[in-house]
Amino acid sequence: MRRIELILLSMLLGSICCSISCPSSVSAQTAQNANAATGLLQGKVTMGPTMPVERAGGPPAIALVAGASVNITDTSGVPIASSITGADGTYSVPAAPGDYLITVTPPRRMLNKLVQRQVTIATGAPTVLDITLDTGIR
Repeated sequence: MRRIELILLSMLLGSICCSISCPSSVSAQTAQNANAATGLLQGKVTMGPTMPVERAGGPPAIALVAGASVNITDTSGVPIASSITGADGTYSVPAAPGDYLITVTPPRRMLNKLVQRQVTIATGAPTVLDITLDTGIR
């Protein structure tokens, strides 16, 4: 008896789901509005200097930081979004346009300091925020 009830319930739910549909123009318009209202914060996290003396013509004394946590909060401290930097030190975080506080936390065992920056994310072109963590080497 229980099995028959489950079969009937699944048939009923299936027929309800199939009868509900949205015109393609409405869903396309909704997707366009969602994209227009979203900004993008992207950038690169580096650390430096990586040596006490930089030689002319030598490699730059800056290194990419993989695995750093990039956190976005609103101006009152409410978390909005986060990302982890890739092997090339880059990150990309979608967020609604507005003013935010960005906090970068280096990976474990690297530079004990949190770095904070303020940024305004705009609509349209991505907002770029590159951050260099100070190693303290002089």
